[in-house]
Amino acid sequence: MSFFEWDARYELDVESMDDEHKVLIAKMNRTYDLVARQAAQSECLEALDDFIAYTSTHFADEEKFMQRMAYPQFDMHRSLHQSLIGNLEQFREEMRKGALVERELFEFLARWLKGHIVGVDKSYASFSRSATSMTR
Repeated sequence: MSFFEWDARYELDVESMDDEHKVLIAKMNRTYDLVARQAAQSECLEALDDFIAYTSTHFADEEKFMQRMAYPQFDMHRSLHQSLIGNLEQFREEMRKGALVERELFEFLARWLKGHIVGVDKSYASFSRSATSMTR
């Protein structure tokens, strides 16, 4: 069983974003698995770096998507993304120094991801569907 399971409540019905969210979750689960089995710190940090890099890529894609449809909450959404990246970089730095932050990191990620997808991401997805139906 994975740390974080994808299920239908996270579906945005925006295929590209749903696909990216699934990859993001897979990368988070890989990082969790390495930490849980007490893999070498270098391996755990490499997986975390990969997760952070993909998260940045996903956020850039999501922000382009929102800009294309002139999403009115874009600035707020982007600031949430920037905040998460900052938090992830802090966790990475603490792990690099040998601090035991894994439990806090994964609890934070699970809360953040669930709240972000179900809350703010669903909002832009709904806006997208409304905008698309109005142009038909």
